[in-house]
Amino acid sequence: MSINPMTQITSFDQLSQVGGVNSPSNPGVGSINEDKYSFANALTNAIDDVKTTQDAVMEEAYKLATGQTDNLHDITIASTEANLAVQLFVQIRNKAVSAYQELMNMNI
Repeated sequence: MSINPMTQITSFDQLSQVGGVNSPSNPGVGSINEDKYSFANALTNAIDDVKTTQDAVMEEAYKLATGQTDNLHDITIASTEANLAVQLFVQIRNKAVSAYQELMNMNI
């Protein structure tokens, strides 16, 4: 494998020849889907993560209580993941409330 040396770009014309992030030579690379990074999507994903991790904790607790498993570390890991998901959701909510309060305090 050989590494090609970098050449210096001396003019704007040479820079445009390199190709941008969304150039035809790089289709889809760097293109940002705005819906993917929306606040509503982030909030929905956080809620889904909380639900998923809580379900995993309940499943592991059920397995432990019914004797289907004796791996205590599985329920510990699941409960820690659920705790982190809840903490993340609370922080997202706190940031949203803070942003809302800041917007309401602005003078127009």
